[in-house]
Amino acid sequence: QRARAPLVVELGSGSGLVGLAAAAAAGADVLLTDTAAVVSGVLAGNLERNAGTGLAAVSAPGSSAGLPGAVRVGAGSAAAAVLDWTVPVEQQLQGAATEPDVVIAAECIWLAELVEPFAAAASSLLLRPGRPPSAGGDRPGALF
Repeated sequence: QRARAPLVVELGSGSGLVGLAAAAAAGADVLLTDTAAVVSGVLAGNLERNAGTGLAAVSAPGSSAGLPGAVRVGAGSAAAAVLDWTVPVEQQLQGAATEPDVVIAAECIWLAELVEPFAAAASSLLLRPGRPPSAGGDRPGALF
């Protein structure tokens, strides 16, 4: 029996490449997030195209994190959700999605006005009360 897969939230997923790779290669349960237009467009299409891909996906169960709509992707799973950085995260995500083990993002800020909302969203996911200290430190989590 393998340990629980890490829960990853990707901010500003875009096409989903980074998050889908984390699911497929690292066996993570990944929540891909972006604006409504991106989630219902390119992200939904790429999630559908990658569902059930990879050798590990053939016999693997669904998301161990219980992410709604999750599909198997390689050794892990992935689901998509709308996340508007200008609205508090806790008003948009529920359950395990609000307490990820890891938050990832790659090339997701294209306007200076998005830096502060992005940092606020990442902080709310990583620096929650009761989170254990980061490895080798006494600070809760790690940000960047």
